Amino acid sequence: VEGVFPIRRASVLANENPLVNGLDFLIYPNPANSILNVKTMNQVAVLTYSIYNIIGQQIAKGTLENDIISVQNISSGIYILELNDGSTTIEKRFIKE
Repeated sequence: VEGVFPIRRASVLANENPLVNGLDFLIYPNPANSILNVKTMNQVAVLTYSIYNIIGQQIAKGTLENDIISVQNISSGIYILELNDGSTTIEKRFIKE
């Protein structure tokens, strides 16, 4: 149906503590121009990521390498970065200039 978009449910609820669940991260710079640095609060072997636009469409995905995600080919706007360690998913917003 045109104009109807599914609502995505975050895997970590607002009342849950992501540090207890084993996954939390910082992203910088925010706003970002060409790269987004990801600093995890703990050592995680493999992290996958997805980037969604503000209406919930996935526009990029991959495996985090060297704690950097290229956002060079993404249009300016507000996005949601979702990180997953295989058991926990955390989302944070960022702005692409």
